[in-house]
Formats: sequence, C-alpha cells, structure tokens
Amino acid sequence: MRRSSHHHRLSAFISACTALALLLPARASTAQPGPLWPDRQEIEHFLKKAKVTERKKIGTGVTHPEKVTLELDGAVRHAVFKKIDENSDNWRNEVAAYELDKLLGIGMVPPTVERSVGGRAGCLQLWVTGTTMETHDTRFPDVEKWRDQVGVMWLFDDLIANVDRHLNNAMASPAYRLMLIDHSRSFRDGEPLRNDLNAKVEGTSARLWGLDSDAKLERFPTRHFSIYSVAGTPLQSRPGVLQRQRRSLMRRGIASILAVALVLSLGLAAGLHAQATKDEKTKLDRLEGTVLSIDKQKSEITIKQRKTTNTQWTVVYTPDTKFTYINAPATLDKVTVGLRLICEGSFGTEKSRMTAVRIDVRTDK
Repeated sequence: MRRSSHHHRLSAFISACTALALLLPARASTAQPGPLWPDRQEIEHFLKKAKVTERKKIGTGVTHPEKVTLELDGAVRHAVFKKIDENSDNWRNEVAAYELDKLLGIGMVPPTVERSVGGRAGCLQLWVTGTTMETHDTRFPDVEKWRDQVGVMWLFDDLIANVDRHLNNAMASPAYRLMLIDHSRSFRDGEPLRNDLNAKVEGTSARLWGLDSDAKLERFPTRHFSIYSVAGTPLQSRPGVLQRQRRSLMRRGIASILAVALVLSLGLAAGLHAQATKDEKTKLDRLEGTVLSIDKQKSEITIKQRKTTNTQWTVVYTPDTKFTYINAPATLDKVTVGLRLICEGSFGTEKSRMTAVRIDVRTDK
C-alpha cells in the first residue's frame, strides 16, 4: 500500500476522532446526568494494583471470562478477567475500546486495564450491576433519553468496527444508563458492520430502541452522523446507499486504520508481537524478555516484555531444552530473576505460552 494511502486514511481517522470529541460529549450530556464512573482514575489504579483473592468462571460467553474478587487497603471490588488471545477475538481490544470511550468522553464502557492474573496476560474490567438488554423487561421512564444513548452506542460501534453488539453485550443500569461490555471482537476489517445507524425496527435493534419488533415499520433515524460523514466521506441518507458505501469504505481499509492507529497510539499494540518474532533460519518462534519468576515444579519460567508494557509470557522447558549462557553451554541454574532471556521454540494455541527448544541467558537486565 502506498504511503499516500496510509496518510489519507490516518488523516480520516484523526478527523473523525476530532469531530466525535466535539459532537459526542454534547449529545451524551443531554442523555446522561453525570458520569457513571466519576472516580475512574481511582478504579483504574485499583484494578491494576489490588490483590486477586478469588476467581470464578462465568458460565456465559465464548471467551471464557472469569469473575475475580479484588482487595486493596480493605476495599473489595469485583472485575471480569479476559485472556482470550486470537486474531479475531482479543482481550487487547477491550482495553483499546475503553481508552477510546474515555478519550471521546462517552463514558459507557466500564473502566478496563491491562493486567496479568495467575501468570496469564489479559485485561480486567470493572464488574457492573444492571440487566442485559436480553433480560430487560421494563419500560424506560424517559425513552428519548434512552434512545440518545443507543444512538451514541451505534456511532461508537461504527467507529471501532464492532461486529458483536448483541443484546447480552449492552446493559441497562438501575438508573437506566446504557453500559457497553464485550469489545474483544472489535477493530475488524474483514466484513461489513452489523450495526446500522438507521436500523430497521426489528430484532436486536428494536429491543435496544425500546420498541416492539415490527418488520413493516419504516427505519428509524438516530440523531448522529455516521463516522465516515465527519471523516470527509459523506454518506447518503438512503439505507441501501449507506450500506454499500460503508462496505466500500471497509474494503478500502479505513476500519483497519482505526484499529492500527488507535492501538499503536495508546501503546497497546499486541505486545506478544512486539518482541515475539520468527527466526528465518531455524523457523522457530523467538521472544525476548526479563525473568519474573521460575517454577521448577511446573518447569515454567515467566518473563516480561522489556522496557515497554507489562506483557508476560510463560516459557515451558523440557528435558530436551538446551540452555546456554551468552551462547555457551549452561544449565537451568543460570536462569535467575531479573536477567534477560532469549528463547526459541514454538507457540501453541495460546500465544502467551511457548515451549522452548533453546533458552539463552544474558547478563544485562
């Protein structure tokens, strides 16, 4: 792809974020009396530093999330831990969606941070109280304010290329505030969006809009423009034209730029890929990091990506693993906490776990 094409798409992304930063807070303020999490900075600190005292598997969700109990200085909170790490479904997207929500002043995504639990890299998101739209069965006391929030949600999903906004991924708080969860399948560029800014009054869209499903009704408009109209690419109002133009823009890669530009700008870009590479000669996966801990009973070494993020890997060694010290023959005893390792081996289905063929110990930390 040519440099000018990258520049054009990145400019569209920046223009879109600038426009949304001006548009959304003003609209959101009419729908919301105040921030859902006014102490979000304190919550982020808590999620990062609190001790995990209990972990329970949540019975719903294909990403196998866990509900964890956290304690810090006598305070107790709950959070959701996600560790799924696939190309099309990744915990990093949860953090990126929250950071963008915060940047734009939307305030619908619960505080979310990068955090390793039990040696596994992932994210923690504050556990929120409310009902999913799948189970919500009461009328909204102010349906117009609720629809304002739903309109912001669709625009946000349009921006982050979220293809997974179903009724279990949107929640109503006890005060009828819209809360958005489960964004691990966002920032995709391989298919058109399923979110229609001028949606039909049927199925999921009708339930979110607070109406009974009726396929005979006309489409209902939101009060918000499409992200692409503020990015310098006007969209026509007719639904069919809108859908075709959105698909065309997706094919041209704008959604890909949203993902790449956002994740890189936040310093969240796949840590596993930053220092985990492929050796062209041996065809083995190669990673580099600083030793955090050694578990001889499990034959595992936990290492941390150096200097940048807190991304961690688990390196499994076997009787056949070759240990070296600055390329000279050595043993496991040379591996100590704080030293740098260069590991060669292969990743399994879990991209944060390598079975090592060779582990080279370095003296610099």
